[in-house]
Amino acid sequence: MGIRCMTPERLAGMRRMLSEIVQRGWLGELAQRCTVGAIKLVGDEFRGEHDPYRKPWAPLKRERTRDKRARLRAIAAGRKVRGSRVLHRLGHMENSVGATASGGLIRVTVPVGYSVFPQKGTVHMVQRKILPDTEGGGNPPEWDLMIRKEAALLLAQKFGRS
Repeated sequence: MGIRCMTPERLAGMRRMLSEIVQRGWLGELAQRCTVGAIKLVGDEFRGEHDPYRKPWAPLKRERTRDKRARLRAIAAGRKVRGSRVLHRLGHMENSVGATASGGLIRVTVPVGYSVFPQKGTVHMVQRKILPDTEGGGNPPEWDLMIRKEAALLLAQKFGRS
């Protein structure tokens, strides 16, 4: 980890490149590329059972009776047993994550009616964030890194660098 000092010449160079990106209409292309990365990051959050800021989701309070019985049968049969996974019962929410790009804006959505409950939390449900929000501090570091990588790749391809 370190600190990178931006000299006025480097800042002027970045401004020129950004203005060229905007003038040539590449901002929309960058946003389109970032939609794929955003969907992957949300999928990683579901698999890792953590929010966008890497805070682990709260565990389930109790197992359903049928899940408990199935787990006990597996133990008795000597099979490997995994614990209950949070927000994975049907996988509908995880599999319906989508992203769209409009101009320079990326919109990541989970178009399931009940997705707001884990995102915001309720009286009876602990909050388990799925998407970044302003309350969490804006873009998480992983999301910023993904955007920077996509921007660097786009610039390298457009300017003919490898």
